[in-house]
Amino acid sequence: MGIILGVNLIGTFKDKMYFRIYNQLKSKSHNFHISNKIHLKNTGGGVKGNEFYFSGVRNKIIIDKAAQISNVKFEIIGEDNEIRIGKGVILRNSIIHVGDRHSRLIIKDSVDVGVDAKWTVLEGAKVQIGKGCMFSTNSHILSSDSHSIVKLSSNIRENKAANIIIGERVWFGEDVTCLKGSIIESDSIFGCKSLITAGKYKKNAVYAGVPCKKIRENIYWEVKRI
Repeated sequence: MGIILGVNLIGTFKDKMYFRIYNQLKSKSHNFHISNKIHLKNTGGGVKGNEFYFSGVRNKIIIDKAAQISNVKFEIIGEDNEIRIGKGVILRNSIIHVGDRHSRLIIKDSVDVGVDAKWTVLEGAKVQIGKGCMFSTNSHILSSDSHSIVKLSSNIRENKAANIIIGERVWFGEDVTCLKGSIIESDSIFGCKSLITAGKYKKNAVYAGVPCKKIRENIYWEVKRI
């Protein structure tokens, strides 16, 4: 275990990820704080080639042992935000952005994420991905519109952020976008290029379209080709 210029690192310095963190800190190009932490435990070389950008205070990234995380850009900006990645997660060549205050991204065990994922969690929202979910390439998850839509008569913002909760064993096809306020039950499937908008999506069903609609029910899926 070592503390290097204010970032808590638990792991081996053989991984070039640590050298990138060290060089960023050494150059003082970013605003790092002692309470921003990356916690890696017994990764066994499964976490490599990543970039970590911190700005703010009390932010935290926790990556469980046996996760396979490679070539991912993590941005965590603001206060008291958290990224938690579970056992056996596969995540590569993607961008993860968590920001503002009290925002949380929780990826539970055995989730497989295809390349070019772009996931953004803002405004204190929680995005939770259940065990065994599978994402094809180019998935987008957004808890916020990132900008304000304001009603003229009242000057009140109408598009606040909302949680996204995805159950276990959910399958996203290629180019699927999931927007704020989506509550997805387990064992559901979303077809290629689907747009998931705010609402509840039942388990054991297939959805497709823009915005997506249920096209089949009473099904389940398997990774293997039966």
